[in-house]
Amino acid sequence: MDRIEHPIEAQKIGIDVHLAKEILLETRICDLPATIEDTGYEIFTKKLRCELDDQNLFHVQPIFYLGDEWFCPENSACIAIPFWLADSRLRDLELEKIGFVEGAKGREFMKLLRHECGHCVDHLFGLSKKIEWQNIFGSPKQAYQPEQYSWQKKSKDYVQHLPEGYAQSHPEEDFAETFAVWLDPQSRWRTKYKDWHGALRKLEFVDFTMKELINVKPKKLPNIKMCDQRRMRKTLRKYYSDRIRSNVITIN
Repeated sequence: MDRIEHPIEAQKIGIDVHLAKEILLETRICDLPATIEDTGYEIFTKKLRCELDDQNLFHVQPIFYLGDEWFCPENSACIAIPFWLADSRLRDLELEKIGFVEGAKGREFMKLLRHECGHCVDHLFGLSKKIEWQNIFGSPKQAYQPEQYSWQKKSKDYVQHLPEGYAQSHPEEDFAETFAVWLDPQSRWRTKYKDWHGALRKLEFVDFTMKELINVKPKKLPNIKMCDQRRMRKTLRKYYSDRIRSNVITIN
């Protein structure tokens, strides 16, 4: 892949841009020389750790890796960052095939990172299994249907964070979204949500719970890395063909 020039650079030196893209599409994902450091977003993973430390959550240490989308595997403290953020050519391809590049901008990247960190915290401390958590957010056993949930745009029972009222898609997503807003040092959540009784109740619950967890040792979880880029043997062509066919583009 190192021999493939970026399309803009290819145009400058007379390389067939179409041919360069065709070669890239035939590359297996596991053969992409991509690392977290390559993404240029490592500064934001460090920023997340600083935000956790500022809340005295020193024992929350997410493990980052490149996957095929944004998600945190079940019963894991790992966070998958999409491999297509690792290179400008891959971002261009993602834009061409899907129409947008989720998390390409720093602010959006941090929103997604905080959201996935919320899932990590849930897994580390088994929060969603506790009755007090369920009294606030609902049953985690509720069916998860990210394409079909009813989005109440004017509801003040949920924080507004990721697009399309994603907090309303499932209780576990509600918690992850609430945690993300709580963790963001710029959110000013006490002021913004002061008249939102439902959302404020959830934020105060998260605030209280996180303070309670400062001296609680988290569970030891396996480093589950589902859809690890290093083990994905599909070519980029096959990956996008399958993804477009399934039309499943969600945050987990």
